[in-house]
Amino acid sequence: MAKQGRSSAKCYGCIFSCLTVRAVHIEVTQSLSTDSFLDAFRRFIGRRGKPLSILSDMAGCFVGADRVLHESITAWNQAVINKQFPQKEIQWVFSPPLTSHFGGCYERMIRSTRKILNVLLREQLVAYEKLNTFMVVVESIIILGR
Repeated sequence: MAKQGRSSAKCYGCIFSCLTVRAVHIEVTQSLSTDSFLDAFRRFIGRRGKPLSILSDMAGCFVGADRVLHESITAWNQAVINKQFPQKEIQWVFSPPLTSHFGGCYERMIRSTRKILNVLLREQLVAYEKLNTFMVVVESIIILGR
């Protein structure tokens, strides 16, 4: 929950993790919608670069985002842009439904993030900007251990 003026609003964290070097990047979103995830994904790519592949569970926003990305890339490839700038697609791999044990490494990142946030926030209601700052602190604790 984040504070917006005098009221509060539910927020979500979108965790991106490199499965090779275990780097972590966390984006805060205000909903579980596909558009909200795509915005977080664009911010991630803008800061960290485009990944070659993505491994995720079968959450609705991820499946929707995959569909939207493929439709957008198809539309771009049909345009004149494709002649000048070839598009490189991102391979999106979904783990089978109801198999959270398949994503052990990223499920562990989720657990670590929750534990750290519980210690840092202690059920406080913070402003959205502070929540973004806390997420960067969580990233550094997970990566650097401090």
